[in-house]
Amino acid sequence: MVVLASISESLVNETSHLVRTGGLPMIFVLMAVGSACIPVPSEVVMLFAGFAVADHTASGSTVKRMPIVRFTVLTTIGSLPWVLGLALAGHAVGGDWTSVRKGFEYVDYAVVALVVIGIVYLLLRRRRGRADSGDPAPDAAA
Repeated sequence: MVVLASISESLVNETSHLVRTGGLPMIFVLMAVGSACIPVPSEVVMLFAGFAVADHTASGSTVKRMPIVRFTVLTTIGSLPWVLGLALAGHAVGGDWTSVRKGFEYVDYAVVALVVIGIVYLLLRRRRGRADSGDPAPDAAA
């Protein structure tokens, strides 16, 4: 039980650090990683994302300015093609979905590669920004 608690604590600490330093782009990356079935718990990510927006360390101003009715209507309209497409594809494939799934395994690898490339890009951009501004690297502060 102690091992599980230490894993959970380190996961929460690392996720909190990533959200705090990476802001909204990192929240997007972490949520995409979690959606790709890579074990990043969205509950932890969204908890710290909410803290960041409430603390004004991440901007939620665009969401705050949009009326809720307009947001709901646009979100519904935007999601309809996706949901309809998935429903029609599921109906067409029927019980043969496992054979179709095997044909798309390369997509899993492409998604993982894109996520890794995105994380590396964000980290390099952040590091380059610190070097340009003269801020010490995180390791140099210790």
